[in-house]
Amino acid sequence: MEAALAMCRVAVDGPGYNYEENTDSSMWDTQRGYNSTALTVRYTMKSGRTVYRQYYGVPYDLVESHIMTLYDSAEYKQSYYPLYTMEAGEQKVAYVRQAAVDNSYVRDPQQVQAIIEALRQETLTLKAEDLLDQAPVATIAFSTSADYGKDDSYSPETTEMPVYPSFTKTIQLLAQNDAYFNSRISLDQVQKVYLWSESMQKFAVTLPQAGGEDVDAEPSYRRLVDNKSTPPSTSTWSGEELEITDRETIAQLLQNIVPVSMVDYNPFFRADDVRLRVVLDENRGNEVEYVYPKGMYPFR
Repeated sequence: MEAALAMCRVAVDGPGYNYEENTDSSMWDTQRGYNSTALTVRYTMKSGRTVYRQYYGVPYDLVESHIMTLYDSAEYKQSYYPLYTMEAGEQKVAYVRQAAVDNSYVRDPQQVQAIIEALRQETLTLKAEDLLDQAPVATIAFSTSADYGKDDSYSPETTEMPVYPSFTKTIQLLAQNDAYFNSRISLDQVQKVYLWSESMQKFAVTLPQAGGEDVDAEPSYRRLVDNKSTPPSTSTWSGEELEITDRETIAQLLQNIVPVSMVDYNPFFRADDVRLRVVLDENRGNEVEYVYPKGMYPFR
């Protein structure tokens, strides 16, 4: 509760963000993305009336520790996640999503309940500090309908939860039900990759718009993989990203990658600004986008 009140004080007492004096780029931090956030505060007036007020441009650094403290509390998790209020036995299906592999279903209600119990326990022990450099390896959606996911049927999901690498009990249960696979891609699966950087792309776009000269981003991109094993002939500049086909370089780039589709479930993840688009089958348009945990891009 104290952490929540501390965030409210930062929002109410802070200067906020002046949209007339600043541009979007002034809110941008190349190392951590947008460095401000918005908070909604609910006031209960003396008359009993409830008023909501939203505060924009709250400096994230000033509230980050409070957000992490709040996340670590059992009180927050048990009130925020529907996972903790679901009645025993009411969920009939668990739908498991992973990056770069086929999705899976668990339809045995007893196994679904066992997965829920494991997920509850492991989510409670998870700390925000542990999430700074890891992404979920899967997500699980639950439904009260036994027909969920079947052809020509629509059934709503009750909730969807991330599964982190540290959730060993949950992962074990999923694997026992043939609903979890090692989704880490291997070099043999990859045809080629494309490398691009959020910060360099933003700089190249915004500088000309601000009246500056056009920026040739290619040299900067090539420096991202400039090493003895990567001669210039093994990569092609497209104008926005660097196409790489050299197998040795690709093997190194595949180290430490985490899929963007999973990172989006982790609000604490700190990503490097380099992204990797991995082409698995160009003819079918089968590709997956990845990021690196901050400081773990292999050629830094």
